[in-house]
Amino acid sequence: MKAQPNNSLVSKSFLIALTFFGALGIAGDIFAQAKANATAPGPVKQKTFPTSQAAADALIQAAAKFDVSELLAIVGPNGADLVVTKDHVQDKERAATFSAKALEKTSVTKDPKN
Repeated sequence: MKAQPNNSLVSKSFLIALTFFGALGIAGDIFAQAKANATAPGPVKQKTFPTSQAAADALIQAAAKFDVSELLAIVGPNGADLVVTKDHVQDKERAATFSAKALEKTSVTKDPKN
């Protein structure tokens, strides 16, 4: 006599897997849309700062808070891929690591050629 698979268990497992991968797909779509919105040309212009130190301070503060809109305003429309990728968790971790290191030591020096 052959053992029959428990169809109820197979169905539940399939439903759980379908729900899990569906949620991943939706999350991926949300992040892809966020990146598309971030890279789409719009009325937001790149921020300017009175000094290099002010620019560095603003970048560090925005990274520490992972303020995506502020980071995009600082790096400008061509720098969106530096801020937003397909991996939102890794983006946030990189920003936190950057800001932590920058808070340890930041030095802005003027280029004599500029």
